[in-house]
Amino acid sequence: MNPLVAFRMPVIEDGLLKAAESQQTMLSVLYILHEKHQTGIRTAFLVVAGDCKTYDIIIHLKRLYEELDWVIPYLGEWHLLKNSQPALLKLYSDAGLKTLMSLFHKGATLKAVSSATGFKKTHYFLLQSWEAMYRTLVDVFIHNDSTVQDDLLLQLEREVEKSGSGIFPSFFDNPLADSLADVFDQFQKFVADKASMNCNFKFWSNFCLRDMIFYSGLYMAIRSRDFALRGACIRKMGPLFHALDRSNYLRVVPCD
Repeated sequence: MNPLVAFRMPVIEDGLLKAAESQQTMLSVLYILHEKHQTGIRTAFLVVAGDCKTYDIIIHLKRLYEELDWVIPYLGEWHLLKNSQPALLKLYSDAGLKTLMSLFHKGATLKAVSSATGFKKTHYFLLQSWEAMYRTLVDVFIHNDSTVQDDLLLQLEREVEKSGSGIFPSFFDNPLADSLADVFDQFQKFVADKASMNCNFKFWSNFCLRDMIFYSGLYMAIRSRDFALRGACIRKMGPLFHALDRSNYLRVVPCD
């Protein structure tokens, strides 16, 4: 018997759906989607996006019922991005981010950011903190070696000359990183050397160059619909979920 037909619709009482996160409810919902989109007639497959629990249930159902081979579960990126915020704050809040929060936010906003319950506010706070720290890190690197500063200024002059207008059109079309690979290598070596000598430097360099790189990368992948970048960032965020006891998210992160 088709499992989609074997279950009746869940009971709705007082406007609330009982047992929303259950196999029975999920099968009922899949049945509605199957009928509405005429899967098997008008289309061969149906992508079903959802949060972590939804994804987990559908994966389990597909193992139980071969008839659900038309369902393609898809872990919602916004959901994953939102649930990475508490993990980041758990790791970095008491180490220094909490001090920044109290300087720039008050009252309800401070509470929303510190508890990661307000996605947009927490998102902006993390990105702004990351940008400020990254700028500081680059500034320390540049002023640590005068030759690096000279190389950067020379490259800027060349870009202005190429533009032919004294503005920066070619600078934006061709990022400096493309022609400053050697400088970036020096920057990475500088960070690694400093991190080996100072645990605090290593801790915050991980925030700038590892965890927030993947967080912001996932955000950009969502906005640009870059599936390859999405997959790469999610895989790299796996250790963060694992270290902070968010094993359910780690389990559903694709491994290939």
